[in-house]
Amino acid sequence: VSLLMLTVSVVLFADFFKLRGDADVSLRDARKAVAEAMAVQLTVLAGSANREAIDKTLEAFVHRSEDIIGVALTNTAGEQLAARGEIQSLVGTTESTLSTMIVPIFRGHEEWGQVGIAFQQAPLWPKQLAYFGFISASCFVLYLLFLRKALNQVAPSQVVPGRVNNAFNLLSEGVVILDRKMKVTLVNEAMARIIGCTEKELIGQNIDDWPWHRDDGWISPWKTAIEGGTYSSERPLSLLTTGGERRRLKVNCATVGGGQNEARGLLVTLDDMTAIEKKNEELEEALTLLKNTQASIENKNRELEALATKDPLTGMANRRALLARLASDFAKALRVDRPLSVIMIDIDFFKKINDTFGHVVGDDVIRKVAKILAENSREYDLVGRYGGEEFLVVLPDLEADKALAVAERMRKEIVRAAEGGALPIDHLTASLGIASTSSMPDDYTELIDNADRALYTAKQGGRNRSVVFDAKIKKLKPGAGATADIESNSRASLENGTHD
Repeated sequence: VSLLMLTVSVVLFADFFKLRGDADVSLRDARKAVAEAMAVQLTVLAGSANREAIDKTLEAFVHRSEDIIGVALTNTAGEQLAARGEIQSLVGTTESTLSTMIVPIFRGHEEWGQVGIAFQQAPLWPKQLAYFGFISASCFVLYLLFLRKALNQVAPSQVVPGRVNNAFNLLSEGVVILDRKMKVTLVNEAMARIIGCTEKELIGQNIDDWPWHRDDGWISPWKTAIEGGTYSSERPLSLLTTGGERRRLKVNCATVGGGQNEARGLLVTLDDMTAIEKKNEELEEALTLLKNTQASIENKNRELEALATKDPLTGMANRRALLARLASDFAKALRVDRPLSVIMIDIDFFKKINDTFGHVVGDDVIRKVAKILAENSREYDLVGRYGGEEFLVVLPDLEADKALAVAERMRKEIVRAAEGGALPIDHLTASLGIASTSSMPDDYTELIDNADRALYTAKQGGRNRSVVFDAKIKKLKPGAGATADIESNSRASLENGTHD
């Protein structure tokens, strides 16, 4: 609008100083030529004093020319000699104007009279209005096209103070200022580096035209911010640079300026998270590898622990695990004053089974006995292979008499194992020795020794029986499977014997 008003002012000043020229000159010249031609003709007729010819000539001029509305011929005395048409505008007129022409007529060298010609009023204002309208409309359209193109090419950094512009470019994150149409009006060097273009190339571009990675239902954060007038923060986006690299950005948007809560633009900051994301991915891969390695190590440790604590033939606790658990349970029993019992089991005539049926059958017998012991124990009892054909069962919170009942149940199940045909042998028995903390052992090793002595007593008494260790060993009565007293003078007599 300012450019348009300036242009109109220039044209008006040009007309005021007549720089454009008189718009009526061509019309005045044409009418002057007509008037002079008529004067020449009337001069000729006046010389011949042909009044009738003069009247016809005036009438012909009025009727043949649409521009002429009246003609009058007067002598020097002011007497009207002839007239045709509308001559009111000629009355009292002595000088020529654009609408009236006064031309003298001579006879010889003397002025004889004058002819006055009245012309149509020239409506010049439509032409002038069209002229100024054309200038105004043309300037408006041309200036509009020019300014729209020029403003897009203007570098805002040229009108931004140098110190502000330098501070703007010192920011490590990309910064873009947009107008309401999402076109870039200002951008810093960091943003130009991220995309791989110059700042001038980005000015005037629509930010939506940048190669963003668009998911289904894509809504740009700047559009959300400008429409809702709110602050949009920490929006993750991906942008494909001119070099073909995908950059991962974290976008923040805030409205800028405007009165009465009207946003006039947006300030958009884009933090390049590509390097951090890559480091995070590498860390995640390393963490995954570490977890897999840790899981593998744990599996190996479990395998090693199983090898170290479990018997490979039966899958039960081995001697090392048995002793470790018994030491812990023994200390706990003394601390809380609770009973603890152990059962030592030995398969009778096992060497004979191996020699007769082979080691494969011997292994089957050991596995079967281990299974029977486990099935007849509580969940928190511990059953393990003590060595060879010997087994040890740890029974927390169990008195000697109850441990004896458990031992008898186990012994009977072992006998039934051969009778059911599950094993390729006709007869299978085991001897069992029971010891409890009620016998007041000094430590867990002495408790095992007591159970072992009771086991030896069971074997000496005829095998296939259970014996509870006591300071006064009782003799078994005759009869297989019946538990009875056996007489012994001292504990040392047990230590001097040997197992079968």
